[in-house]
Amino acid sequence: MRKSFIELDSDSEEEYKEVFLRIYVVGSHKAGKTSFIHRLLYNKFSITYVPTRALEIYNKKTFVRYGLKMTLELIDVPDGFSIKPKTNDIMVVVHHRSSYSIPDIPIRTWLLYRDKSLDICPSYKKIYIDNMENTGVDTFVNSLIREYS
Repeated sequence: MRKSFIELDSDSEEEYKEVFLRIYVVGSHKAGKTSFIHRLLYNKFSITYVPTRALEIYNKKTFVRYGLKMTLELIDVPDGFSIKPKTNDIMVVVHHRSSYSIPDIPIRTWLLYRDKSLDICPSYKKIYIDNMENTGVDTFVNSLIREYS
């Protein structure tokens, strides 16, 4: 069985800094939001496209790395749905077309993009992803760890 990117790394009883993150994954249709979530949580990828029709909340996953115990709750937000994140929540924008406008939300935001030539505002945390090649998932997890360590 494939190991997830966020498996529990240690079974020891050490003290950890604990962080709970609610992560909203948004973007236009066919951007790769669900594929990114499945790659992150289960290390699985399917070439079959099944549109997300409603908000999908994934079970909380906990992992420990570098003295940080993180619990993630991922919410897959289909194109056109309105959300009201709290200030501690994270927004992950999966971007694959220049026509999609990035939401202006005053919370922590990461930009995952598939078009290497895309010129995006440098204030976002930008990570190039390719779900088929598994590019960017580990970089995203490491970026979260750096942000909250």
